[in-house]
Amino acid sequence: MNMAVDEAVLMHCIAGKSAPTLRFYEWEKPSISIGYAMDAEAEVNLPLCRERDVPVVRRMTGGGLVFHKCDITYTVIFPDDSACEQAAKSGRRLSVLESYRLVNLALAEGLREAGVTTSLLGREEGKGGGSRPGGNVCFSNPTVYDILHNGRKLAGSAQRRKKEWVLHQGSMLFSSDFVKTCPLVATRGADDPRSPDAVSHASESSSDNPMARTAVSLEEILGEKPDRERIVAVLSENFARALGVKLERSQLTRSEMEMAERLRNQKYSTDDWNLRRSVGATTRLFA
Repeated sequence: MNMAVDEAVLMHCIAGKSAPTLRFYEWEKPSISIGYAMDAEAEVNLPLCRERDVPVVRRMTGGGLVFHKCDITYTVIFPDDSACEQAAKSGRRLSVLESYRLVNLALAEGLREAGVTTSLLGREEGKGGGSRPGGNVCFSNPTVYDILHNGRKLAGSAQRRKKEWVLHQGSMLFSSDFVKTCPLVATRGADDPRSPDAVSHASESSSDNPMARTAVSLEEILGEKPDRERIVAVLSENFARALGVKLERSQLTRSEMEMAERLRNQKYSTDDWNLRRSVGATTRLFA
């Protein structure tokens, strides 16, 4: 439903029926979302996910595998010609990297207000290359303009652009429980890399876990579990201040909810969308 709501709001924005949106949301149970082009069977231990009742859903956006329930998840939907004053003045579209930097700087301002010092991974540092020790797990692989704390990844995001609108989906680690979810990643080199027995031995300790070494949560930074509502409120206030916009709290419209329910039932709840190996360019968006 979370992915369905994001797509429904995006489609309503494109149609001129909804305003640019900042949305924070939670998950009913531990869940995994995978990037648009990811191979679910190769990257996720699907048998163990079924055994532990951990749903797997494919996002519209790219990027890697993300664990939810131990995070603060957020979505920003905005037109790519109006969110940046310089871009608007020059009449050009906001580039992909500019939009990442814009959103993450605004969120970093909110974190600073909450007592968390962060930095954005620079373009040279985030060029990548070489092996990926955490596979395609989002928080094992910092990329350009991700939000870092002392070199470890606190928040990551991915985007989808459609008809001059940007759908920016992000995840910020809230609880240190994320380390316990690592066995749900498909390991490589085992006799049966996707069997529960082969993968359940993946480490859940912080000492020898690649994700624990590259990622950090707000709980670890602050030394205690922070108040989620306060963090969201501070992030929202500073996001609005940083971008010079006014936020108005609202519920989904009836039309947005109806479209989201259709998308949930016909798309995001189906194995055809979530688990198939590749997503063709002709996949339709439900209207």
